[in-house]
Parts: sequence; structure tokens; C-alpha cells
Amino acid sequence: QPAAISYLPMHNNIIRPFKKIWPKSLFMRLAIVWPLSLFTGHAIQAVTYEVAYYKQQIIRTDYYLLKDLTLLLSQLENASLMEKQRWVKLMARNNYNFALSSEPIAPGLIPDERSETLLFDIRNAIGNNYSISLGAAQSASEAYRLGIQLKDGTPLVAIINKLPSTFRWLNVLIFFLQMAAIVLFTWVAVKLATRSLARLATAAET
Repeated sequence: QPAAISYLPMHNNIIRPFKKIWPKSLFMRLAIVWPLSLFTGHAIQAVTYEVAYYKQQIIRTDYYLLKDLTLLLSQLENASLMEKQRWVKLMARNNYNFALSSEPIAPGLIPDERSETLLFDIRNAIGNNYSISLGAAQSASEAYRLGIQLKDGTPLVAIINKLPSTFRWLNVLIFFLQMAAIVLFTWVAVKLATRSLARLATAAET
């Protein structure tokens, strides 16, 4: 009981400032609550979409990296140095590329969930005939590096770049245009609804 009594003044102190700015008319209350609820729902949906899109990009990048790496290894094993360099340049992509290194990558980087899954898939695809190591990024645009020792001793490096940001100004513009339309039509709907209620109240008083 004392705890409940001490809680009430604190609760009133928190609510009192909002009561001063909270509109008294039904029209204004509906005009605030309805667009705010729609805005919250749209914001959650937008964030969920961006996260799902980013994960999809990771899965797609790693899938094609695995295919390209498997093809590249089969071509490099019996190729001359000039042909190896040509193949390495040919297999360069936006999200990853390959390079022939003078020395193998020193292992030691702790793998995250993505790199651990990728290492597992690569080992299953190319077998145990190759030594694979995970190395740290060498620039700000890289996520990490994979080192693979060819059968002739040549170190091959797979450079995995960071994925570009999924933030797009077009999506932001579309989002705010949607919100503007929602606010406009909400204002019209609430205006019509409260006008009918006002007429009903006036008729009841008379």
C-alpha cells in the first residue's frame, strides 16, 4: 500500500506535462494517433526489409564466390603463370576478387558467422587437398581475406569486400511520400467522421 501511494505522485508528475499539450478535441487526437501508428508500422517494415535485403545480398555473394572459386582453382592448377594472372583478372567481381600472392596468408583471424559458414562450404566443395586460411582485411573496403595454397605452392588470395550500404535515398523519398498521403487522407477521414459526430451531438442536444 505505501509503495502504491508513493507511486501515484511520481506517475502524475510524468503524465501532467503531456496533458498540457495533448489536444482536447477528438479531431486533433485522432489526427495525431492514427498517422503516428501508421508511421511506426511503416518504419518497422522498412527496417525489416533493409535487414532482410542485406542478408540476401550476403547469401548471394557467398554463393557466387564459391562457384567462381571452384572454377578458378580448376583452371589455375594446370596453367602457366601468365594464364593464372589472366584467369585471376577475369574472375574479379564487384563484391570480391582474387590475387596471386608472394606469400600465404597468416591465419589467426577469429571467424564470424559468415566467414565460418563460407569456410565450411569451401572445404566441402574443394575437398581436403587445399590449405585454407582466414586473414584480416588490408583496407577499409575489405571484410576479410581467404588464403588458398595451390598444389604447386602458389598462394591464391580471395579478397572479400564489404557490401555496400543498403540505404537508398529513393526509398526514403517514397517512404515520406507515403506518409504525406497517409496524413492527408487521415485528416480528411477524421474530419468527415468528427463532423458527423458533431452533428449527432448537436441533434441530441436540441
